Amino acid sequence: GDSDEASYQASVTQAGRGAEAELVVEGDEGTLHARDMPRLSRDQVFQAWIQEGDGGALEPSTLFVAARGGSATATIPGVEDAARVMVTREPRAGSEQPTTAPVMRVELG
Repeated sequence: GDSDEASYQASVTQAGRGAEAELVVEGDEGTLHARDMPRLSRDQVFQAWIQEGDGGALEPSTLFVAARGGSATATIPGVEDAARVMVTREPRAGSEQPTTAPVMRVELG
């Protein structure tokens, strides 16, 4: 059938060195497929952030952890109007604003 699915490669920052990721967007939902993610300490999670437009506010989104081998899959809702999606390391309960440098960015432009 007709699918409006699009795939975007993540650009990995120094904080995420060695990782690779792709964001598959279908409708208003994105699915992040990552591998070789950096290790987290016990009290950390990865958190996705959605930014609408250039310079727009960062909206907190999905919290996730990687499996033992560094692979992770995370569903990120609400990406239909996003300019970019970023992933940071955050405290286990998540944050309202990023507290660390991004591990990766996905430009949806």
